[in-house]
Amino acid sequence: MNLNQLQSTLMASARRNPPSDSVPFGFETRVMARVREASAAVDLLADWTRGFWRAAVSSVGVFAVALAVHVSQPASSPDWADSMETFSADLDAASVAQGDSSMDLW
Repeated sequence: MNLNQLQSTLMASARRNPPSDSVPFGFETRVMARVREASAAVDLLADWTRGFWRAAVSSVGVFAVALAVHVSQPASSPDWADSMETFSADLDAASVAQGDSSMDLW
């Protein structure tokens, strides 16, 4: 593609179609302000801070939902407590036996 020919074609087209007077007042100023704003240095600390605050708010929301579910559950039964004790004992045995390959836990 010949860039000089493309440029002259575009310039001729622009000369044939002059800009309209219906452009809103201050349009150029707003456009240039946006261009300057976009070209400003990116503030990474502000972006990280905003992300952490959003994560904190969503974590509080998840906590509130989990708390509501927990409070709405009936009191735990003895079977559940026994299964938790068994799970706790299995977890302790697995964590202690990590270095011992002679013990078959799984």
